[in-house]
Amino acid sequence: MTLKFKVLFFSALIVFSCSQHKSQQSQAVEIEAIHVVMNRQASAWNNGDIEGYMQGYWNSDSLIFTGGKTKTMGWHQAIRRYRTSYPDKAAMGKLTFSQLETTLTSDLSAYTTGVWILNGDSNAVEGRFTLVWKKMHNQWLIIADHTS
Repeated sequence: MTLKFKVLFFSALIVFSCSQHKSQQSQAVEIEAIHVVMNRQASAWNNGDIEGYMQGYWNSDSLIFTGGKTKTMGWHQAIRRYRTSYPDKAAMGKLTFSQLETTLTSDLSAYTTGVWILNGDSNAVEGRFTLVWKKMHNQWLIIADHTS
């Protein structure tokens, strides 16, 4: 192995290692940005602010909510359903998310799985969810929500 080849090889290795580190750092930043959206949603929910909670969702007729035996299409349909099911702050209870696992599938898409817990006056309910994210206009938004 010539000295020139060794220098080129190790230079390439260093560049590759740095780009991998940068890639991991940028992935961590994007995942944190998604979790910030979810934290804002939980905070809005816990303040009785359904509209604020819905800001984490894509405001489109193509937004998909599925769970149990139901499928709801569209942002307006979803917010209408939330308002009917949770008419006031007391009915909304306190929302927390846990066991979050977020995976980037590209620079502009990701999915998150986790557990939701809703503590009300008399009891707590919980379940699992999968959220599909899309980055639009430099903002992460949920485009599909499957909750059980």
